[in-house]
Amino acid sequence: MPNPQTVIEIGWESVATLGVAGAVISAASSWLTSHLSSRWIEKYKSTLNAELEKIKHSLKREELLFERDFLAANDWYQIKLKIFPRYMIDPDFEEMLDSVSLSIGSISSDIYSYLGKHGPLLPKEMREKLSGIAFSMGSEEHRVFEDRVSTKESRELVNELYDYFPIAEETLNQRVRLTGPAA
Repeated sequence: MPNPQTVIEIGWESVATLGVAGAVISAASSWLTSHLSSRWIEKYKSTLNAELEKIKHSLKREELLFERDFLAANDWYQIKLKIFPRYMIDPDFEEMLDSVSLSIGSISSDIYSYLGKHGPLLPKEMREKLSGIAFSMGSEEHRVFEDRVSTKESRELVNELYDYFPIAEETLNQRVRLTGPAA
């Protein structure tokens, strides 16, 4: 039969051993958990930062496109004011055709300047239409300049441009609304 003293000593040694082992296991699991969780948090933080940078880049790009679309719309309106200033308020259509057709050379230059500045952003149909009108006006300029009187062709070109202005304005305004802050 075992000695009661020995049984108590063995019991205390077993409890002490289990306590130390429990403490070691507890410390190891605590360290492992904190180490793994901090690594996971850093990885997740890195993923979020990458997504944030993509969003910032996308917003910056959209802001630049909006500014360029807005400038294109504004410059188009300025051309309209330059070509048809008083006829926007008091339209005497026949007088306007005669008067404006005498300066189709400068109008052609204004359109080409506009296309040079904003052409890459404009819809293909608009670029083609404006290029065609500007080219035709440039070709007709010599006849108007020599005769100092508007020709039938120059009047038709001015009428074509006059009719195209609202279409172009609406196209540009839609682009501004699509890329603008409210979009």
